[in-house]
Amino acid sequence: MSGLSERLKTLRQFNALKPLPAAERNSAANPDGPFPGWTQKDGLFWVRESIRELSVPDNLPDPFLIPEGTGLSDLIFYDTETTGLSGGAGTTAFLIGTGRLEKNQIRVTQFFLPDYPGEPEMLAELKKYLPEQALYVSYNGKTYDSHLLQTRFRMNRIPFCPGRQLDLLYPARKLWKNCLETCTLSSLEVSILKKERDLDIPGREIPEVWFDFLRTGRGEKLKAVFAHNLEDIVSLAEILFLIEGLRSRDNPDMQYDRLALALMVREKHPEEGLGLLEKLAEEKSRPAMIRLSLEYKGQGRWEQASEIWEEINRGKFSFFAALELAKYYEHRKNNPEAALKIITPFLCGGISLKDSEKEALRYRTDRLQRKITARQGKENNHG
Repeated sequence: MSGLSERLKTLRQFNALKPLPAAERNSAANPDGPFPGWTQKDGLFWVRESIRELSVPDNLPDPFLIPEGTGLSDLIFYDTETTGLSGGAGTTAFLIGTGRLEKNQIRVTQFFLPDYPGEPEMLAELKKYLPEQALYVSYNGKTYDSHLLQTRFRMNRIPFCPGRQLDLLYPARKLWKNCLETCTLSSLEVSILKKERDLDIPGREIPEVWFDFLRTGRGEKLKAVFAHNLEDIVSLAEILFLIEGLRSRDNPDMQYDRLALALMVREKHPEEGLGLLEKLAEEKSRPAMIRLSLEYKGQGRWEQASEIWEEINRGKFSFFAALELAKYYEHRKNNPEAALKIITPFLCGGISLKDSEKEALRYRTDRLQRKITARQGKENNHG
């Protein structure tokens, strides 16, 4: 590490003697620098603040994604643009965006690294915007961005303790994987948020834009990268508040997995989530009926669970419902005859079953027949 520090120090000293990088070469011709709206810091990195209008709720009384006790002022939305998409110790974040909520606004602060030697100074400044008690909201940040930042801080010997993470990729996949071809943030913007970007660039092209800037000193293409990062931050906030608000308002025109929402809500608000499940079951959603029956079963509400299994199995045979009913009549009602009658249609060969299902049926059938034979033997002896 000491060798790396010395090398970076030498590079910074050499940088002061060699032809200036693009950020400084163009400053004489443009008083605002090569990037209008940006402010140069220490001659080594750039910072820009942007304010965007945003419909921010006054409060979130019962959020189910945001942890209890977390205020809106504790949220930090963040995203990075890097020199590679695979991560690893050699990958650098040359553009880092952070967003903080204000009244009906989001303030986005972006940090741009025009060359490698400025990384320690940029990270030291960035750290001021990353309090440990914050909740960090991202899209795939829990897997990628947070680890990348930890690595960069560690390699530059800057103490850094990341805060709690809320990665919106996971709830987004649950809600929209069955509705959209992909669940990328850009897909959600177009299909769910109903907005399109005026200036954008595909994420896979972003690393090359930065390397091209290093080679040529021309930063025209970076404008699209800056805009891409800014819009990602704004969209993170919009997606978060949209998901948090799904359960409190009717959304007839929005496609999303209502069962997934009910299960997500149930994790934090059990009774409310159960109510959403019951509503879906009343609408004859078979997946919701199956899940609700298992919830009732787990609570020992056997009569209500069996009514759902009867409904599912009525008119169209369901292996799941038939097996659950067979268990119910065998173990709860002590009626092996009724249990055997329920699964008999599956033994006739007209219903397609998996090998594991066939084996389960054979096992249960043999046991039920033994119970029936034993009961008949007892009755004959008593007779």
